[in-house]
Amino acid sequence: RAAAIGRNSKTVLEYIEKYYKDNMTRDETVHFAVKALLEVVESGNKNLELVVMQHRKTEDVGEEELERVVAEVTKEREEEAAKRKRLEEQE
Repeated sequence: RAAAIGRNSKTVLEYIEKYYKDNMTRDETVHFAVKALLEVVESGNKNLELVVMQHRKTEDVGEEELERVVAEVTKEREEEAAKRKRLEEQE
C-alpha cells in the first residue's frame, strides 16, 4: 500500500498503480518509491523524505541510503533516455 500527499500526489499515485509489483523486498520497495517520487521532484534527495512501514513498525530511510538510491535511479533514467535516443536515431 502507498500514500502520497501534496501538489503532485495524483501523478505519484498513478505511477505506483501502473508499476507496482507484489512481494517486493524492502530494498526494492525503497527503490520503487524513490522512482515514483522522482517523477515529480527535480532536485534529487534534498526534497525527499521516506518512511517504510512494515508489520506495525516504521523506519525512516536515512539520508545516506536515499542519496545512494537517488543516484541509482538517476543513472537508470539517464541510461534509459540514452537508449531511447539511440533507437530514435536508428529509425
